[in-house]
Parts: sequence; C-alpha cells; structure tokens
Amino acid sequence: GKKMSEESRQKNSESKKKWFANGGVTWNKGKVGIYSEKTIELIRQARLHQVIPSKDTKIEKILQNKLQKNGIKFEKHIPILGQPDIFIEPNICIFADGDYWHGWLYLQGEDFSKQKKFNNNYFENKIRRDVIVTERLREEGYTVQRFWEHEIKKDPEECLQKIIKIIKESKPAEL
Repeated sequence: GKKMSEESRQKNSESKKKWFANGGVTWNKGKVGIYSEKTIELIRQARLHQVIPSKDTKIEKILQNKLQKNGIKFEKHIPILGQPDIFIEPNICIFADGDYWHGWLYLQGEDFSKQKKFNNNYFENKIRRDVIVTERLREEGYTVQRFWEHEIKKDPEECLQKIIKIIKESKPAEL
C-alpha cells in the first residue's frame, strides 16, 4: 500500500470519525430537508423536460415511421407525467416499453436476483411505476397505450392498427 506520514494518518482518522458521527452523510452536513418546496418543484419541472434516453430508441422509431407514412401527426416526449414516447392530439399517450428495461423478461419468470443493480427489486419497482403512470394519466383523461418491444418488432402493422383504432374512438361523433 501507499506509505502515509503520521500527520496524514491522523487527518484521515479524524475525517473518518466525523463521517461516521454524521451517519456517513457529509454532503448536506446532516441537515434534513435542505431544499425548499419551491426549489423541489423547480427541480421537478426541469426534470420533466429532460428526455431520457436522449435519443429515440429503435422501437420508438419503428412506430414513428409507421405513423408518418400514414399521415398521423404526433409529438415526441412531451413534458407530462411519464413523458410518453409518442403523443397524439388531443389526449393519446403511447409508450414503447423495452422488454428488458421495463421488466417483461422478469414477468416471464426470469430471475435477476444475482444482479447487483438491475435485480428483481429494480424490475418490481419499474413495473409498479409504469402501472402508476398509466393509472394517473388515465385519471387525468388521457388514453394510454403501451406496447412491448417484442410486439413492435414482431408486428409493427398490428401496433399501428391499434393506434388508428384509438384515434378513431377518441374523435367526437360528427353531426
């Protein structure tokens, strides 16, 4: 290992004592609630406008191309809850969920318990969040359609037809 002077060892020891005395927390000096409600709301609003991932995925592009070829106007990643991959006026939210990242493989019984970060708990939380986002959007009056990656890749035309059906059902009856 690296040789340290007695003075360096002493400083290091004092630093560790302070760190443990604060419960291992030093970034906010042990203060709870360091942000005001106004600041928290500003942070939420800023994050709402961030597109994650920053580029459209392959499956999003497949749906977008199908919609464009059929003359269906849409917006991408609008800043509402869940940030739908595709939004069609007046209130249609479409999500293209990756099989791995949104837990389809986990739902099919694949075990991720040996993984450090992307483990069973991660996928349970991800699935729960997707369900909550869908429910809340529907409560707010949006029509929500989710497609799994394997559905889009297997039959993009069927996905397009489902979207077209939703669009027709959402249009008010003409007099």
